Amino acid sequence: MVATHSEGGLFPHPVTTPFIEMAPSERYGVVIDFSRYPIGTKIVIENVLDDVPGDPFDPDKTRPVMRFDVMAGAAPRSSVPRDLVPLPDIRPGQAVVTRSFAFARNGEWTINQKPFEEGG
Repeated sequence: MVATHSEGGLFPHPVTTPFIEMAPSERYGVVIDFSRYPIGTKIVIENVLDDVPGDPFDPDKTRPVMRFDVMAGAAPRSSVPRDLVPLPDIRPGQAVVTRSFAFARNGEWTINQKPFEEGG
C-alpha cells in the first residue's frame, strides 16, 4: 500500500507501508496494487486498535472496515510518481506562537486533559 496524502494535503513523496495508524476522524489517501493477488482473493482492511475499557463500541463489530474482491479485467498495475509536491520552507524559529497538545484516551478522548464540549 502506498500512502499519498492525508487531510493535510499531498505528501512530498509517496510512503510505502504495510499499515497506517490512524486516530478517529483522520483520513489518508492510498493506492493499493492488487496485481500480486490471484483472482478471487478477498482482502479485508481492518481496524486493529485495541479495545479500551469504557469504549462504547464492540471491537468485533468495528474490526472489519472494508473488503476488496480481486476480479478479472482490472486496470493494469498502477504507478505513483516519485515526487508529489515540494515541501514548503517552514522555519520553526519564525513561529509567532507555539502550542502544545497532549492527547489522551481514558474512555473518551481528551486534549490537554479537557473533553470535547459540543458547541464550545
